[in-house]
Amino acid sequence: MKLHLSLRSKPLVELLCFMALCALTPSWSFAIPEDTPLVEVHFPQDQLASYKNRREDHGAYFGIQYEVLKFKNYMSPIDNLMYSEVFGESEIPLMRANIDYKYNFSLGSIALGVDFGTGSVEGGDRKLEVTKYGINAQYALDNIANEPYVVPYLGLNVWNINFSETSPTESFSGTTQMGFNYMIGALIQLNWLDYDTAKNASFTMGLENTYLDVYITQYMTTESPDDPNTETDFSYGAGLRLEF
Repeated sequence: MKLHLSLRSKPLVELLCFMALCALTPSWSFAIPEDTPLVEVHFPQDQLASYKNRREDHGAYFGIQYEVLKFKNYMSPIDNLMYSEVFGESEIPLMRANIDYKYNFSLGSIALGVDFGTGSVEGGDRKLEVTKYGINAQYALDNIANEPYVVPYLGLNVWNINFSETSPTESFSGTTQMGFNYMIGALIQLNWLDYDTAKNASFTMGLENTYLDVYITQYMTTESPDDPNTETDFSYGAGLRLEF
């Protein structure tokens, strides 16, 4: 009797051959010597699991943001003119970058890191440059759902700001005492735009999430009467946040 098989998959052929050999040689046996050392195998976290189930206790953020500043009560140290008299309605476009350590727990996460920003504005023959540096703190509700599609957060920046103002005839530069601004925002997950690429980045680089970061903020003035006034109305910011 002849048996004709049409097999299109090589692994299936190999499996059938192995099963046939096992059937023809029932007396085979395998033994592991007693003195063979045991090997403990550690498997990485399940990257295909939901974020809620796969995330670990510690992580990190890297962010780049753009926000606008308008110091409503700023008075020029050069000639005592108000911000609006020199720069009108123009705002300072501030580019920010920050790196944060992130601690995850059941009620969300807390992040703490360093923050840096710089920007300038011009009005007529006058130019004002600001450089901001300090620390960044944030509490985020990113453990509510299985996937953090929208993550509300509260943030606080504590900083010093260096002001540099120049005119055709005079210039001024100085650094403020410690001040702060607070933020209310939301992280909007972008992984769903390209699920396969997001998972591949998670496997290869440990990139857990890519977020669109949108927020509103308000700067407060410092306590030193000698500092330029840093108070602002509510302003907006947006950027990109990577979570590892």
